[in-house]
Amino acid sequence: MNISTLIAEARDGKFPPIVVLVGAERFLIERATGLLKAAALGDGPAGFNDDVFHGRGLDAKRVSAAARTLPMMANARYVLVRDAQQVKDLDPLVEYLDDPSPTSCVIISGDKLDGRSRFVKAAKKKKVYCEAKAVKPGELRSFASNEAQARGHALEGPAAQALVDSIGADLAAIDDALERLSLFVGAGAAIDIAAVEACVTRVRTDSIWALVDAVSVRNLPRALAAASSLLA
Repeated sequence: MNISTLIAEARDGKFPPIVVLVGAERFLIERATGLLKAAALGDGPAGFNDDVFHGRGLDAKRVSAAARTLPMMANARYVLVRDAQQVKDLDPLVEYLDDPSPTSCVIISGDKLDGRSRFVKAAKKKKVYCEAKAVKPGELRSFASNEAQARGHALEGPAAQALVDSIGADLAAIDDALERLSLFVGAGAAIDIAAVEACVTRVRTDSIWALVDAVSVRNLPRALAAASSLLA
């Protein structure tokens, strides 16, 4: 399962009965879980239909029991397990994978799970295992364009490049910048390079660390160059 597809379908109100979300890109995992919650609950009361578990000390049987509970005035129940890598044994959920409840959306979320476990092998076989890998530099423009489109804006090519050049690979920072740009240009308007230059400050992480390194070794020319890059 591809996380981009999962997010796109969740935006359209679709949700799988169960999905395993793991990986280094926490922003994408949090984005997916939030959209899946909205899709599953719809206009129903959240307090009656959502269960959030944390991995440490969790008996996996509690998860399947919650998922088998019928929703109350909602599209489905929303069941989230955070820090699933801390669950001592996820294998009791293998049986649930074979017959998940169609009236629940179960999310098993963690940094990394043991690929040798029966549960992970079964999840991969069922094609409900979704890995949120770090976005590659060449994919950042596409990510920014998709996020802009989700807000109802076209992000012009030069503007997308300028945005990525200014912020770098921090997806949360790109998302925050797009929110500000959306307010700046107005509903439905295209985001051009002038808008990016007006709203986005150059905060490249590598320039920040270059400045820190230069100061630590008392290299004034390098420090001034790094500071100039941050202020550009």
